[in-house]
Amino acid sequence: MYSLKIIKKNQKIYIKYYLAGKKAYFPTGIHIEDRFWDSKNNQIKKNLNSYSEVNAIINQVFTKVEQLVIKRQAIGEDIEASTIRELITSNKPSRVSLFEFIDNSIAERLAINKTAKAANLLKVKNKLLDYQTNAKVKVDFKDIDINFYYSFYKYFVEQGYSDNYFGSIIQNLKTLLHDAIRRKVTTYESFKHPGFKVIEIETDAVYLTEDELKVLYYLQLNRVLDNCRKAFIIGAYCGLRYSDLKLINETSFKTGVLRYRQQKTGKLVHVPLHTFVLQYLETGLPDVRDLSDFNKNIKKVCKAANINDKVNIVKRIGGKRIETTFEKWQLVSSHSMRRSFATNLHVRGSPSKIIMELTGHTTLKSFEKYLRCTIKEERSNPFNLWK
Repeated sequence: MYSLKIIKKNQKIYIKYYLAGKKAYFPTGIHIEDRFWDSKNNQIKKNLNSYSEVNAIINQVFTKVEQLVIKRQAIGEDIEASTIRELITSNKPSRVSLFEFIDNSIAERLAINKTAKAANLLKVKNKLLDYQTNAKVKVDFKDIDINFYYSFYKYFVEQGYSDNYFGSIIQNLKTLLHDAIRRKVTTYESFKHPGFKVIEIETDAVYLTEDELKVLYYLQLNRVLDNCRKAFIIGAYCGLRYSDLKLINETSFKTGVLRYRQQKTGKLVHVPLHTFVLQYLETGLPDVRDLSDFNKNIKKVCKAANINDKVNIVKRIGGKRIETTFEKWQLVSSHSMRRSFATNLHVRGSPSKIIMELTGHTTLKSFEKYLRCTIKEERSNPFNLWK
């Protein structure tokens, strides 16, 4: 009698087929961290955000194997473990489409709680679908060439998207296509054309100076805005992404240091704590939830603090330079936390190498994009973090 089970080996989910002492394993394409796996019941725990989607993919593979076994048993045959893999392979579709591969890649990232990367791929998918509708064409691996690139860019310009946004979509699309080639899902490499490049223009994202952060800290606010201010101050003095801010808890703070593993990079970081953060810990951490609410509320906080210097923002759309003037509070968002952290330490004279260790940046080029100080603000001080 055969048996069929869902199992986990080396953080990968397989369907295990067993018959007469022989066994075969079938990959589901799902990777799962130990903390999301119920080893007693051999199933994914329901505390995984994408529990339903991942379970659906695993069950598809399980059902496929099960149906093949049942069909053979109906005619009085058992399938040997040594031959079932060949039968399953021969029943697979001959080709995976671009959108199928994107969906599978999204599911894989959700399964290991890489929600930010999954969200980036979802943006790529949605923009490709919109482009298909707009241009009245179908897009698959074979269609991603330099002609597609120019047509896709034209669509972005017509929709009023910035060159940087187009560049971010192209960057994630190229990463996806390289992955498809490595996995032998496709052999088309036209996207490697030298003209198929990522457009990137320096952004004018703002940061808050230490004086401005101090004003924020002492500002009298209602309960909702106080909670938002508290989260922003902690993020700005610990160099946190919003995704990391949501995950830290009281156990992350020990003896004046924040210890956490960055969700985006997986890097373990140790950040010495500023006095403001230490004082906040005495009253408990803020309640961090919806990002859109946070971005709306932090603007209200900064407006109340009269952070209203004029800031000129330059965007390029279709290569055209468009300049708009804002008051500074209008531009503050969750991204301003890490930019404030990196820039303020740089202004204090902290070595770039030290700051990069705290932010998780791996190259000086990517780190310097975070710095938002002017030449007048730069000064050379001995390194003394938050002292």
